[in-house]
Amino acid sequence: MKLLLIITQMASLLTFGFSCSIKNSESVENFRIGHGKTSKQILEKANDYYEADDFEKALQYFDALIELDPGAEGEIYYKRAYCNALLLNLDESTRDYLTAAELNYRKGDAYYNAGVNQTLKVNDSLAITLFRKSLEFQPNDSTTLNEIRLAKERLRSINEFWSDEKN
Repeated sequence: MKLLLIITQMASLLTFGFSCSIKNSESVENFRIGHGKTSKQILEKANDYYEADDFEKALQYFDALIELDPGAEGEIYYKRAYCNALLLNLDESTRDYLTAAELNYRKGDAYYNAGVNQTLKVNDSLAITLFRKSLEFQPNDSTTLNEIRLAKERLRSINEFWSDEKN
């Protein structure tokens, strides 16, 4: 009986330890990247990978940089958003584009790109909202106006489909 209890407790500890290591593995990786380096050095490395189109590595460095300084400049959030978008981490990308906009960095572009992310997620209602927000900073931008038109067409088609299904 004691042996069974000990085995059960050990299994629980191993499971707990494993789940903690998964949750903290990102922080550990960010620590390794940032350990002994200044924010400037981390930013240089992030930008090097970014410019070389190695978005996975750039993302790791931008993550480490933001973890070190959550109040980082809007450009850093914008670049991390771009990396996430190309890696199809659309929710993270959208969040960072909105943070970049809040930090007054390329507001029109940030809202537009967040809208594109929502289009890819087939969330046309939110995409239209974000595209309209983009137009506040880039009035009459033909690309943004076209995206709004296309999103409205998709929503109309969906509504027509469901109306036909009810009849």
